[in-house]
Amino acid sequence: MNDAYDFLTLELCASLSPALLRLHKDDSARRIVFRLREDGRDYRLAPGTTAVLRAKKPDGTVLFNACQIDGQTVIYRPTTQTTAVPGTLECELTLYGGEGEQLTSARFRAVVEDTLCSDSEVESEDEFSALAAAIAAAGNLELGAEREGKTVTLTLTRRDGSEETVALSDGRGIVSVSKTGSAGDSDTYTVTYDDGGTDTFVIRNGRSVTGTQIEDGHLTVSYSDGSETDAGLLPVSYPDHGDLNGRNAPDAHPISAVTGLSAALAAKQDCLTAGTGITISDGVISCSFPDGDTEEY
Repeated sequence: MNDAYDFLTLELCASLSPALLRLHKDDSARRIVFRLREDGRDYRLAPGTTAVLRAKKPDGTVLFNACQIDGQTVIYRPTTQTTAVPGTLECELTLYGGEGEQLTSARFRAVVEDTLCSDSEVESEDEFSALAAAIAAAGNLELGAEREGKTVTLTLTRRDGSEETVALSDGRGIVSVSKTGSAGDSDTYTVTYDDGGTDTFVIRNGRSVTGTQIEDGHLTVSYSDGSETDAGLLPVSYPDHGDLNGRNAPDAHPISAVTGLSAALAAKQDCLTAGTGITISDGVISCSFPDGDTEEY
């Protein structure tokens, strides 16, 4: 966010100045640029000069704030205390030299205007401000709030232009607003009310999925901000044997498909050898059985 600049000319050879500075309550992004005059002529700021703005607020509090010297101008950035109380501030600018010299400008006025709708209209000013700060910190471009009766509607505008609304109602006071969870590009916030009730809402930071890719069984997800996430190894499911097409076709089941079959067959004898009750002669196998029968093959 850029600062807003106000330019005022102050006379050093007068007691009062017609210059009038208008500010708004709680504004902190303003800079006041003072041009100093000496009886109608430009006053030259010598090297080593410092400047301080003195002011008395409507509640009687006195401000004493250092200013910045930039070339031949004095720049003052109002503090949060400068604009904390609506009303008229009596102000003057004091210059100090390197050897203790002092020179004070004509007195001028700064009017702090109250805001049109204060945060107190949303039941709890501190907590509502904290809610606005939390949402802004989450990376959304804009936060809008509208109040109708006892309902406050928050509108969140994301980086991609999409919007989401959250309604807080029933006139309950807000006790706290805190971040209670985070997953991926989403943050969860919980609003706690003075009656013990809570509401939760999720803020997504504008990242969207732009593509997916499967490599070596892993699913990789690509996002619009250029980042990638490995979603892990994809699960593999095996079909039931009874659902296989062609399972009864010839040669549908090679030996290697049956667990342990290849090893069992390898352990079998390669050929028939002679032994008790078996004789082999001229390619004829004779088998003698215990009951006396003989068979030849």
